[in-house]
Amino acid sequence: MISIYHLVFIVILLGVILEGVTRKKYNKFFCLTYLFLSILVTFRYGQGTDYFNYWSIYDTVPSIARQGFWTFWNSPHFGQIGWRLIISIFKSFGVGFVAITSIISAIDMLFLFIFIRKYYQYRFLALFLAYHTFILSYILNTQKQGLMMCIFLAVVFPLYLKNDLIKYTIGVLLLTTIHKIAPVYLALIAFKKIGFLRNRKTQFALIGFFWAIGFGICIVLGIRPPIAVIERLGMFVLVQIIYMSYRDKESLPSYFQDMMNIYAFSMMLYGLFQSEFLMVSVSRTAILGKVFEISIIGILMLHVNKNRGIVYLGIVSMVCVMYVKNINMYLTEGTYNSKYSFINYPYISVLDIGDIANYRYVNYNSTYSEE
Repeated sequence: MISIYHLVFIVILLGVILEGVTRKKYNKFFCLTYLFLSILVTFRYGQGTDYFNYWSIYDTVPSIARQGFWTFWNSPHFGQIGWRLIISIFKSFGVGFVAITSIISAIDMLFLFIFIRKYYQYRFLALFLAYHTFILSYILNTQKQGLMMCIFLAVVFPLYLKNDLIKYTIGVLLLTTIHKIAPVYLALIAFKKIGFLRNRKTQFALIGFFWAIGFGICIVLGIRPPIAVIERLGMFVLVQIIYMSYRDKESLPSYFQDMMNIYAFSMMLYGLFQSEFLMVSVSRTAILGKVFEISIIGILMLHVNKNRGIVYLGIVSMVCVMYVKNINMYLTEGTYNSKYSFINYPYISVLDIGDIANYRYVNYNSTYSEE
């Protein structure tokens, strides 16, 4: 039986085709699709490489209400203090890990929806580009970073656009208590304060410089860059081709240049740390650029007329390749049973808690008691 994840992928792709051909919005269709996807994400169980790792963190966090603040403060520090505090507060109300995961996932999807509604015209295209990376890899997998990123997009990023850099800095520092990579986003202030960093030629030069260093590291270490690097570079080139062919740049939204600056910054990071040896760190710091790559493509595709079909074909082809690659990676890293493959990659819901062993190997038993 074909995976429900693939059916959702096909429905989103259908929406992309409708938007691209008719150049119309399909808000009701989009909202229904997004709602269905949100339900799948919210009520999944045991999916994502780190799902049970987060459960083990949950088990180490004391309840503030039951065991006191100092017990909480002196407990083993697995995860940032903000994340542990969130868990501890939920525990104080007797909320278990599975329920916490569902609540946080629903919040993630709500914040992502707010961001898409505010900054995208072609919303199916945005969802198509986000589905295989941001949603399946981060919201479903790395819960801390998924929450941090979604809060950043919906709440903190608008402060950056308004040049309210003091509140932006406070917001980023608060997000640091959820995930350790958040301080990287403070570097974006430099693009507001240092004029030459906003120059496209300077950005290209810096990107080329950092990618040259990254390739050099790969050569020295004898490491072949992963396929994700090729996809990221291909999408970057595609974005630049679309942008250069865009005639009426004055009509672009006021926040477009900020998005381009963030995208350029992420490409610098990605180029520098592109080897598989360092890819875990870079993918977590540069995923923000992937989100804004989605935004940039969505904005530019509103007015692309020349070779429009070819551009769409290029986007869809790269997304399909990465989608297949990511699903196969989830199967391997999630230690799923051998009867599952890309075609029948299973969806596991909270209704399947007792049957998780039928789907994947789980080397963890929760010891936490609600009593």
